[in-house]
Amino acid sequence: MPFPTASFAAETAYSFLSLTGLLENRHASPGSGFATGTSVSTEPKRFVCVLESTRVVGRHYVGLTSNVANRLAAHNSGRSLHSTKYGPWQVTAVVEFATESLAAKFERYLKSGSGRAFARRHFAK
Repeated sequence: MPFPTASFAAETAYSFLSLTGLLENRHASPGSGFATGTSVSTEPKRFVCVLESTRVVGRHYVGLTSNVANRLAAHNSGRSLHSTKYGPWQVTAVVEFATESLAAKFERYLKSGSGRAFARRHFAK
């Protein structure tokens, strides 16, 4: 599977902005998952969440989950060994995807150098 490109980032940014209501969604194609109508999916929803440490300035965590509240609770309670020393955490951004594969691609992108720059530009306070 090729690494996400800048065009993937631009499309994802547009999708994120569309979901948050910052852009009109009249350009979404049918079946893209971003149409204004409702759709039924048997797959569980997948979220990419960006967490920010409230104790260590500039420290972020990017993860893939199906339950953001449980994931945040796990990080804040010390059940996640990687993030325990930087907690407590707060949610900075959550992006919902129709499929796990799209969510995984966006998560990998956000963990890359250009993805971290994208997150600083679009998700920073």
